[in-house]
Amino acid sequence: MKALKILKEKTGNLLKRTSNFLIDNLKTVYAISITSIIFLGLNLKQQAEYSVLLLEVEKNYIELEGAHGLAVQANKHQSDFIDFQGKINHSLRKVNLDQEAALENARESISGIIYELDYQKAMVQKLVEYLKSIKEWPPKIAPPARPQPIDPDKTI
Repeated sequence: MKALKILKEKTGNLLKRTSNFLIDNLKTVYAISITSIIFLGLNLKQQAEYSVLLLEVEKNYIELEGAHGLAVQANKHQSDFIDFQGKINHSLRKVNLDQEAALENARESISGIIYELDYQKAMVQKLVEYLKSIKEWPPKIAPPARPQPIDPDKTI
């Protein structure tokens, strides 16, 4: 118990001395308190401005990230479209080669037909000359009727 009494006395003395010190230095205490409040306020203001700047940086980062995502997506669509065009170009080249081969076959056929027509023309010319030489030209019978053209859509 004595220890508590001693503690109580020492605590009371300490509080008395502290209050006397504060009363004696009241202007200094006020000055330090006001200065501390001002600097705490300035510190809070700086932290708020820094937080605003950080939020703007984050916002810009998010916008750039979104724009980058859109650019990547557009690039993929363009790449897919270029691949699609390449496939179409390849198939058109194949069709072109097939058509070229068909045209070459048609040229050969037409060339053969022209050769046959020239041969038949020469043959008919010789026959006409022969008929003239034996005085049988012009012939006394009517020429055969021309055949009607064939419509390829109506066959088969």
